[in-house]
Amino acid sequence: MTGLGFFTVIGLLGGYALLDGPVERRAEFGVDVVTPLHANRQIRLVNAQAALRRKTWDAAGLTLDLGVTASQARGEIVQPDAQGRPQTLASPAWGIGPSVTARYTLAGSDALRVGLDLGAALMLYDRPFPAGGKRYDGMFQIGPHVVFAVPGGGRIALGTHWLHLSNGRGLTPQNPAYEGRALALRYTVPL
Repeated sequence: MTGLGFFTVIGLLGGYALLDGPVERRAEFGVDVVTPLHANRQIRLVNAQAALRRKTWDAAGLTLDLGVTASQARGEIVQPDAQGRPQTLASPAWGIGPSVTARYTLAGSDALRVGLDLGAALMLYDRPFPAGGKRYDGMFQIGPHVVFAVPGGGRIALGTHWLHLSNGRGLTPQNPAYEGRALALRYTVPL
């Protein structure tokens, strides 16, 4: 992986390592339903996520979560063949990988918060994904969220994200990148 994805993952993981806050155990689980942004990438993704560790920088309203992302993809892409003619390739896949998410709180209280998420994951798929690519990809997400407190001490977060998935090999046929928009739902279990 090169470029933006590489620097994002290193930056978020490095920030997690350097942040002075204590490590908190986390139990946050969520699902993202991702639809394609481009007509030649008709892939539907469902990502399941679990955040297991958190560090907090209260003065800046920032939290960094470490966890895992599992992904299931269905659909197809249209990719040029060796002669430049469009070909349709099935692109089903399953993937899993470590993830890190920075959550910045813009405003709010204990009952309701509004913020911005920035996340990255290093994904390993069961086959080249999207079709014609590699079995590994970097996944990058950014978007707003709203967090609600619920009875019993839990929290529900609703958000929308822009998602980019790529193996970092540039704009070539070996890197059939994917972009989508996601609707995200998270639930934090009180510990």
